Amino acid sequence: RCFSAATLPSILANLDDAGHAGLDFARSAAHAIRSKSPSSLAIALRQMQIGCKLGISEALRTEFRIVSRIARGHDFYEGVRAVLIDKDNRPLWKPARVESVEPAGIEAYFAPLLEGELDFRAQDCCL
Repeated sequence: RCFSAATLPSILANLDDAGHAGLDFARSAAHAIRSKSPSSLAIALRQMQIGCKLGISEALRTEFRIVSRIARGHDFYEGVRAVLIDKDNRPLWKPARVESVEPAGIEAYFAPLLEGELDFRAQDCCL
């Protein structure tokens, strides 16, 4: 029930409600979710929403598009800095809150790459 909502703010609201009702798992899950990159959370939620409709080739292509863009973004390096380099465990995400994530910005992670698109040729693989 807590994770059945279509948006991150709604999922967090469900978890908060369940946590206030005494469900320790919900409190713990909400805390863990809020500690992660809001953009990465939105990307992961979108992946789960569309993933069941994708064949293996398209799913791999989608993953490649996402990771190609994440590797050029702020939050990946900020997470590395906060956990591995400075070890302050205080990442400064951009945006900082799930409510500030722009849906159009998340959709851009799923768009075809202008260069270097993952290409499965029939003679190269069996996917």
